[in-house]
Amino acid sequence: MDVGEHCYVAQCNQVDFLPFTCDCCDKVYCLEHRSYDAHECPSAGSKDRRVIKCPVCGDHFHWTSDQDVNEVWEAHARSNQCTNERLQAMRAAKKKKKKARCAADRCREVLLSSNTYHCTACNQDVCLKHRFEDDHNCQEVRKNRRQTATARFNAPAAAPRFNSAQLQRDAKQAAATVVSGTTSVVNAAMTNARAAATAASNAASELVTTSSEECPQCGVKFAYVSQLVAHFNRAHPEPRTRAPSSLPQAPAAAQQVASTAGGREVCPQCRAVFDNVEALIQHAESAHMGGSRSQVTAGNPSARDGDGKCLLM
Repeated sequence: MDVGEHCYVAQCNQVDFLPFTCDCCDKVYCLEHRSYDAHECPSAGSKDRRVIKCPVCGDHFHWTSDQDVNEVWEAHARSNQCTNERLQAMRAAKKKKKKARCAADRCREVLLSSNTYHCTACNQDVCLKHRFEDDHNCQEVRKNRRQTATARFNAPAAAPRFNSAQLQRDAKQAAATVVSGTTSVVNAAMTNARAAATAASNAASELVTTSSEECPQCGVKFAYVSQLVAHFNRAHPEPRTRAPSSLPQAPAAAQQVASTAGGREVCPQCRAVFDNVEALIQHAESAHMGGSRSQVTAGNPSARDGDGKCLLM
């Protein structure tokens, strides 16, 4: 009768009526050699289900005895599935949903479809035992909700006041900025005007050059002949009875002397032409103040005719 099997270990070869089959190498062993270490199983560890949990993604991966745990870890870390978002998703999936309980004070009864009552006055879910308004403080809940609704209704009214104040502050700041900018522009314009006036004054002073009219007594220079005549009458007044050889005070009519083209002087009364100012002054004294006719300048003898009158141009 063929009952039992022999142990696969050569040194044992014992017949065992209740033999054991190794799940790794599929060999038959006796009770003494049934473990992996006892028969030195070459495939030991292939059924080992020990795993490593990744701290980044929370995934579990296993390795065999033929593999290095460090190499297995590096291969997992380089994969695209090792992300922190995956760990967060796993935690959210494992999180238990909070059970619905009765809203009444000191009542922890879990609400199910068979024992749930919805109060239409306060909009709360309570158990059947606290379904009446006095049992679950319905009035107080409604009062609190009305106060909350009133506060929410009044809250937007305060917002415009805050916004208005903020707008006023912003407007004041903008106005101050504009005023400061305008002040700086005005100051710059005034500075430019002063500089322009100074430049004009310097340019006017430069007009008095060596070619300007010069006073024969004090040597002061003037840009125009009329200025020279006015200066002569004001700074060097002399009596009219002075000798004709000297320069007397110019009459009022001589103050209106006008210069013409070509650099010559013209008498404002008779339009006689002279070469210089001294000849014009002598002519005004002699011809228009009753002086001697012999004092007319020799530089322009044609200024008077034979009758002793000025020639009009």
